[in-house]
Amino acid sequence: MRRLLALVTAVGLIVVACAGGDEGGADRPAESTPPDTTAAVDPTVAAPALAFEDVELEPGFVAGIPVGWVPDDMFETKFQPEDSAAFDGFKPTYWVTQQCLGACETKTAAQWSDAVVQSFLFTSLQTAEGRRVVREDLGEDFAVIEARVGWVEEGAFVESEWTDVNIARWGDAQERIIVCQLTVHDNHTGLKDALEQACMSIASTVLL
Repeated sequence: MRRLLALVTAVGLIVVACAGGDEGGADRPAESTPPDTTAAVDPTVAAPALAFEDVELEPGFVAGIPVGWVPDDMFETKFQPEDSAAFDGFKPTYWVTQQCLGACETKTAAQWSDAVVQSFLFTSLQTAEGRRVVREDLGEDFAVIEARVGWVEEGAFVESEWTDVNIARWGDAQERIIVCQLTVHDNHTGLKDALEQACMSIASTVLL
């Protein structure tokens, strides 16, 4: 017991001695270091570090899906994070399908382009009261439309913190197209770009 008291006393003296610091600095004003407020100002969750794995969604149709994302309860090719804690409690979604946009018949690239912009992929975001389109990009073999999610209040659109993106990709003389639909939260920095890139990386040659 005496040894324990002696040890505690010795440690206490060392702590006091260290706290005293340099006697020569007693007359100097204490230096103040501004607090690092980066985390408080930027609450985003970094998502660009996502790893992707090839998943066969249909026989012969393979797409890159984020590792750790699982199928939705209703749609087996619609994926979301199994652990929402990694995304600050929010669950983004990534839905990949092959679609005919009507009758499954061979179309040229130009015909697919016309069909896509007239389909629900575009019109559902263009006409919905709770959506505000912020980007439309149409290429020779792809189309992208992006809209902010929100609601109308007293005649004015009020934005939420979510974004919808619909992507279509096609080739020439094909019966179906690749469709990717994603919904992401503003907190997830880089996630929208990562999922768009994954969609654009799906080989269109899988389509017949």
